[in-house]
Amino acid sequence: MTEKQNEIAMLTPQLASVKAMINKLKAEASTQTKERDKQNEKLKKLRRKINELKNERDTLNINVKTLKKQREEAHFRIKSIIETLNTERRQLPELKKKKPLKSHQELKQELENIEWIIQTNVFDIQEEKRQIEILLLPWIALKLFYMENYLYPLKII
Repeated sequence: MTEKQNEIAMLTPQLASVKAMINKLKAEASTQTKERDKQNEKLKKLRRKINELKNERDTLNINVKTLKKQREEAHFRIKSIIETLNTERRQLPELKKKKPLKSHQELKQELENIEWIIQTNVFDIQEEKRQIEILLLPWIALKLFYMENYLYPLKII
């Protein structure tokens, strides 16, 4: 055998072991590639889930902003109503002082009684004039009271 053949004979087992190692590494690379692909697929799913959650978060944040704005508007309306209520409460004692001594119903009943008396009894001119003044004075006072306080207009019957 020649020197070259001896060298080939010595390198053949090494070549076989290198080929085996290459095959082993190719198999491991294939396994690692499959594992990488699985991990990449998981990562894609997680990214999709993250994007969905971000979109949901953004939607919820928009809803929160809307609700906060509505709350602020409600607080403003409530504050305005409370201020109005407090103003009216402060005016209440003054209005109570101006309140007529008799109610609308009492004055109406009194008016009807006086009208009935005027219609059914005979009076001289002075007495009839006095009765009419008595009849009209409470109604004029009541009407002035309501006009001054802007509550509601009254019709004299």
